[in-house]
Amino acid sequence: TYTFVVTAMGNLNRLTGSAAVTIRTNEPPRGGACSVSPMSGTALVTYFAFECSNWTDADKPLQYRFQIARGAILCSGFSEADECETILPRPREESASHNVTVEVRDFLGATTSALPVTVNISAPGTELNVSGTVATAQESLDRGDLDAFAVYIDEATELLATDRAPHCTTYPSCFCVRRTLKASLAAI
Repeated sequence: TYTFVVTAMGNLNRLTGSAAVTIRTNEPPRGGACSVSPMSGTALVTYFAFECSNWTDADKPLQYRFQIARGAILCSGFSEADECETILPRPREESASHNVTVEVRDFLGATTSALPVTVNISAPGTELNVSGTVATAQESLDRGDLDAFAVYIDEATELLATDRAPHCTTYPSCFCVRRTLKASLAAI
């Protein structure tokens, strides 16, 4: 907390007056913990459960955002849900792992980070191609799993941006895949 005091003195009669105001700064949430289970699994296959508990703050409600180090948001960004379950994408580096963090913020925007933890990821059993990834994204969307849908769309766009784009085997060109991605996103 900060207290500011202002004192004024008159020139003629030397009367003084003062006023004080105390300001409490917003502290980030504290005291809680977050966990992930399991600690290892297969990219795009294994569902990982993230859970946070015992976070306290005077400025409620609290919101949680689960993410991996490369910036990908898991489970739809900040929300009041203190848990989520989703698949993880393939790591972009050769490390075969993701560093997962959770941000916890209060109603006024003070934020703290939790976890971080390394989750080991193995590659899917088959090589990914754009058309297969788009089809799996559509299946996720059809069953209402928007978190998995977002991960698969991220994978498909990553494949389109790499040298793996020639694997568009069931489409005449990757232009058709881009059109399919846009149609799937528009359906949300």
